[in-house]
Amino acid sequence: MGRFKDSNYTYYGYYIGYGPTYAITGSCPVTEIPGPNINIPQYFQSYGCSVELENNTWLVIELSIWCSGPTTITVSTINESLSPQYYIYLPIQYNLSTNSKYVEIVVNITSTSPVELFLFTPDQFNYFESLYQQEAWSFTSPAYYYGGESTIFNTEITLNTTQLANSGYYLVISKVLPNAQYTYVNGNVTIIYIPTTPNMLAITAS
Repeated sequence: MGRFKDSNYTYYGYYIGYGPTYAITGSCPVTEIPGPNINIPQYFQSYGCSVELENNTWLVIELSIWCSGPTTITVSTINESLSPQYYIYLPIQYNLSTNSKYVEIVVNITSTSPVELFLFTPDQFNYFESLYQQEAWSFTSPAYYYGGESTIFNTEITLNTTQLANSGYYLVISKVLPNAQYTYVNGNVTIIYIPTTPNMLAITAS
């Protein structure tokens, strides 16, 4: 197999198949093909070697500067104390290299007492901020997503990539509840998406 080293290529994939390949007959001072677009029989003949065509098992390795499968980016790690009648918010805005119209945001959080989970567009968030405390107690919409009231959230929410890149979203963890208690919130927020795949290098071996 040809050797290749380039720190720009950080992802790889492989494929195993069966097909025709040139096999060296006898001994030969060279055993590797130094690059693409080479006339293999002529190359080996230049070293005084002979080859024959036969079917064999192929290992194909693709190196890329980007993973063609799902990629996860960490938006935030949450470790906050939250007083009663308060909320924490997280602006989320990314211009992702992807052909997909939608991506998934994954919210995994736990709290020591119930909180509410919202995902807002900026206009919706501004409206939420304008509410009086009594209005916010029973508020559920307008919101892009309302996750309810709980001490545990393990939630996937579909985001529009255009909205995400332009004005973005606001994730809100709210303690504006009647009879709210002091609470600790822990967890993480990630985005999962399939990126576009730029040029790849293929290395083959039999």
